[in-house]
Amino acid sequence: MMRPARLGGEAFVAHVEPEDGSAGVFRDAVVLARLSHPLDPRSLCGQTFQVRDARGSVPSHLELSPDACVLIWRPDFLRNRLGWKE
Repeated sequence: MMRPARLGGEAFVAHVEPEDGSAGVFRDAVVLARLSHPLDPRSLCGQTFQVRDARGSVPSHLELSPDACVLIWRPDFLRNRLGWKE
């Protein structure tokens, strides 16, 4: 669901793909988060956006699209039934 962008204030997540709770998502899937307005690249850190599983935050790195309106989450490792592996 897309929400209208605010004219000021902090950016918020307007849409995420794949959606929370989606089934059949590959372990190495990229998560895209469309933001309400451009994000300052200096604000990217491990707490900016997280994907969590039963064990906690999934190791990852973040990128921004050229227009700074899409946050790109990429897992650092693949998950198997025994845990994370490189």
